[in-house]
Amino acid sequence: AFTWITEGIYDKKYVETHSVGFDKFADYVLGKEDGIPKTPKWAEGKCGVPSRIIKALARDWASKATTLQHGSGAVPAREGT
Repeated sequence: AFTWITEGIYDKKYVETHSVGFDKFADYVLGKEDGIPKTPKWAEGKCGVPSRIIKALARDWASKATTLQHGSGAVPAREGT
């Protein structure tokens, strides 16, 4: 999410029309609430996935169409669905 927000590569129109509270979420991700930005490097320390992979996946997912799945948030659309 940090990469999507800082690079502006998320689907802004979708978020505007299909979500509530994104500003608060973005503030949390950017560290405005607790002083700890949730960067890919920060996430690497939590999950063990290299930050370069996290950034690459974020950029790849941002390039895909968005759908909403109940209970799991926005995910890339799958071909044929």
